[in-house]
Amino acid sequence: MIEADLSYRVRDLADKVDALESTIEVIKACSIEDDMWDNSDMMRNWKISQRTLASWRANGSIEYVQFGGKIWYTKENRNAFLLRNTVKAKSLEFSTFSN
Repeated sequence: MIEADLSYRVRDLADKVDALESTIEVIKACSIEDDMWDNSDMMRNWKISQRTLASWRANGSIEYVQFGGKIWYTKENRNAFLLRNTVKAKSLEFSTFSN
């Protein structure tokens, strides 16, 4: 009887852990876009080097927040940087050829 009760409790706890893990994954997926990114996130997501990121900060190309000895980039900072650095496509001029 004790073994059956223990087995039930272990299964119940395992189910609860699985449910919590699923909830955590959903929360992460929902909030990832609105999160503040640190240097590691910026380098990984934008595929840039640490030196490039440091240069952008040093010359004022990208705004950032610094607290606790750590540098963070808000979604607004990232989007503003992208908008300032967007290159518009050149329009193509078509000419007609006559024989």
